[in-house]
Amino acid sequence: MTVGTSPWNWWFELRRHIQPYEVANEMSMRRSKYRGAFLVVEGVTDSRLYGKFTNPSECQVVIAHSKDNVRKTVREMADTRGDGLTSGIVDQDYDLLLGKKFDEHLFVTDCHDLETALMRSSALDSVLWEYGDRDEMARFKQRTGDSVKDAIMKSSYPLGMLMFLSMKKDYNLSFRDINHRSFVDTAKISADNKRMVDHIFSLSGHSNANKRTVHQDLEVELKKNYDPWVICRGHDMVSILLLALRESIGLYNARSMNQGMLSGTLRLSYTREDFHSTELYAAIKEWGEDNGLHLWE
Repeated sequence: MTVGTSPWNWWFELRRHIQPYEVANEMSMRRSKYRGAFLVVEGVTDSRLYGKFTNPSECQVVIAHSKDNVRKTVREMADTRGDGLTSGIVDQDYDLLLGKKFDEHLFVTDCHDLETALMRSSALDSVLWEYGDRDEMARFKQRTGDSVKDAIMKSSYPLGMLMFLSMKKDYNLSFRDINHRSFVDTAKISADNKRMVDHIFSLSGHSNANKRTVHQDLEVELKKNYDPWVICRGHDMVSILLLALRESIGLYNARSMNQGMLSGTLRLSYTREDFHSTELYAAIKEWGEDNGLHLWE
């Protein structure tokens, strides 16, 4: 380890360089004692969520440490090593909207990503029951006409649309280290689109786009009828929820909460019934049954 490097940074850097064949090797070694299915997922949080719903005797969750690794690992197991009992879950992101195809053993989330699915589910209601001030939330709805869930969706939608446009039109904008407070009014739980675009440009040193053109393109695209649960990124939704809980609609116990704690609480609040209502659950269940396995408890 380099002197001065945090053990956690070292660990994440190490994971970033893991290759798909290494993940496949791990599964191949397990095959001497295990005859069930492998379910390959992108990261640790995916494993924590999906793992609690699996039937461990017939389904083991394996972490690939990236979306690309999931794709390549599943292909390596199925095509190169002839292991037909390996499948994977990946975030939908904007892949379907951009016309990208998925291999037959890959299953995609119903929503944009895992956190978006959590925000769409009853998990958000449970979090608001524990950390939200019910009087403040009632006043918020009376004042704005929106529930907290709808307001968070509406305020994160333009940012998700901007990222989609950046990928679609090769704007080369950066969406790392976003400060959501710079364009979100936490009392109204609403986003200022102009300030949002300005903030994203401030993070994007070498963009291929003209700011005025981006504003115009965004306004045009926002008038189209996209599914907001595919456009909205879960990270943005959780960040905006955190700001609202800490600054406007939350109880005292929300003031010390951070993003990781809130994401973890949402995962814990996500129920079996929530998961069973998804197309993802049904698709993997059918795939397992076609192979004579019961993957979910």
